[in-house]
Amino acid sequence: MLNFFRRFRKKLADDGKPLKYLRYAIGEVLLVVIGILIALQINNWNEDRKLKQFEYKILKDIETSMEGNFFQLNMCLRANKKAIISADIILKHLDENLPYNDSLDFHFSRALEWCSPVFNNAGYESLKTYGTNLVTNDTIREELCIYDAGWMETLTQRQEEYFFNTASPVLT
Repeated sequence: MLNFFRRFRKKLADDGKPLKYLRYAIGEVLLVVIGILIALQINNWNEDRKLKQFEYKILKDIETSMEGNFFQLNMCLRANKKAIISADIILKHLDENLPYNDSLDFHFSRALEWCSPVFNNAGYESLKTYGTNLVTNDTIREELCIYDAGWMETLTQRQEEYFFNTASPVLT
């Protein structure tokens, strides 16, 4: 095929008709430009597809992290409620000046068990690194901007401060 075009171009150049050769040359340049534009468009489509896949992966990581965080919160909430119930039983026992019995050993032990959740925010931190503009859905992006890992650390810190500064000294 290339030989055909070479011979055709050589024939036009040798005929001494520069206008025909110029039209041929312009057509060839246009074909090359159109080919490059098509290749660029295909590359853009491919890059958009990769970006969508990456966005989906990060959002899936955030979803998984949030599910794990809610599981941690619920688990710690149940455990801490049990500790509070045991502490209340001990306080009631002390307030009413009741005699010691063996069941208090269990409550003393359980009252000192305090659960602090350990949060996983890897997906959210990745999103912050790449920028929230990576998320194309406006609603999801706005909701994620509200979500900030700071409240979880504050919650954990407050729980630990309460337990170690308030509950633990009373129980000890």
